[in-house]
Amino acid sequence: MKLMSLFDGSGGFPLAASLCGIEPVYAAEVEPYPIAVTKNRFPKMKHLGDVSKVKGGEIEPVDIITFGSPCQDMSIAGKRAGLKHADMGDDETTRSGLFLEAIRIIKEMREATNGVYPRYAIWENVPGAFSSNRGEDFRTVLEEFIRVKEKDAVMPDVPKAGWPYADCYSGNGWSLAYRVFDAQYWGVPQRRRRIYLVADFRGQRAGEILLKPEGLRRNSAQSGTHGQETARCAKNSVGTAIGGVDRYNQSFLSGLAQTLRASGGGDCTPTVLAPVAVYCHQGNGIDRADTAGCNGKGWKEDTSYTLNTIDRHAVCFPQQAYNKFIQEDIEATLKASGGTYGGGSENLVAEQSFSPIRYIVRRLTPTECARLQGFPDWWGEIPKKDNLTDDEYTFWLNVRNTYAKINNKTTKEYSKEQMLSWYNKLHSDSSEYKMWGNGIALPNALYVMQGIAEVVGVHHSK
Repeated sequence: MKLMSLFDGSGGFPLAASLCGIEPVYAAEVEPYPIAVTKNRFPKMKHLGDVSKVKGGEIEPVDIITFGSPCQDMSIAGKRAGLKHADMGDDETTRSGLFLEAIRIIKEMREATNGVYPRYAIWENVPGAFSSNRGEDFRTVLEEFIRVKEKDAVMPDVPKAGWPYADCYSGNGWSLAYRVFDAQYWGVPQRRRRIYLVADFRGQRAGEILLKPEGLRRNSAQSGTHGQETARCAKNSVGTAIGGVDRYNQSFLSGLAQTLRASGGGDCTPTVLAPVAVYCHQGNGIDRADTAGCNGKGWKEDTSYTLNTIDRHAVCFPQQAYNKFIQEDIEATLKASGGTYGGGSENLVAEQSFSPIRYIVRRLTPTECARLQGFPDWWGEIPKKDNLTDDEYTFWLNVRNTYAKINNKTTKEYSKEQMLSWYNKLHSDSSEYKMWGNGIALPNALYVMQGIAEVVGVHHSK
């Protein structure tokens, strides 16, 4: 089976697909840094750029199209501009309105293949879609998916009690199911609630794919090996564990400590962390006036707030001695933008005069954000380049100018030397924070991919 990932971001859907024996062949993304990440991780996957320029009927057909279309205009943390598109008669096309570009691509591909491809579509978004525009935006989402098969279908009005958190629909030769996942119950210590919707355009398997209990899947133990190991790494990065504490960065390396040295020196001291509470401080409450308030009390014990592109949450844990740390269990939700004070990696230390315990308060690191999304620590790393080939130069020049044009900035004809310098500066803490804040939690995507792989008989990776 083959997959195309629209609004690809950190490459979560291609990674989940690969772990299930499904080949990712296309990605569409405009942010330069995530493109560099996924080109490095999936060198055979072709990048198509701006979703609005992709022609579904003119590319190789795929079995699955995934997309986590922009959520800013439907999130309760945003301005709630809603799902608008000029083609629907609206005055503007909002970022969340790009959802309809994905639907267009699906329809074009199905028309070009006489309704054969794609068979499946997966949509991921924030639960705020349920209430955006008084529920009408989610009604539009369901209606547009159904119209892929039944072009004159009309979705009933929004239920008086609001949209349920899980439901199924079906018709002649098609089915659709959706549910809300919370990543903190799927192996990563982050509260991240997201809607996942699966459409089966050639059968009645959507409910089975999305709603079947994990324990009933005959291949779940085999196929979940990689994903469970990744989630376990995230879980072990906080709470009780044996590992090493990096003295310079004050970060914890789970599972394995660095090599012991006879002198007793080294940058990493083997340490046992005690099972004590760790607290996550909500990013939007940091550096605000006492009267400004937070969303709720502003801190959580043992669970992270949701990562996003605006705030950077902090963690607080007691330090008994210089090389003895007690680290929290769960982080706040990751956000993409991050702060600026101290370059975003500052540590703030507070000590109570009546207690010998020192409390460390610091921002989340990019590595911790990767773990909170269920990804390997090294996922966001990009090797530096000594030079660019002619093809690489052309590709990255197009990426840079596409991104500039979308953001209403001037496009230029940069030299190869200028492009090389630009490329080698793509990876920064702020760009990685943004990628993780916009990204998906891998365990949830993996669960959905496992469901598709099982119903079609794809052999999972071991």
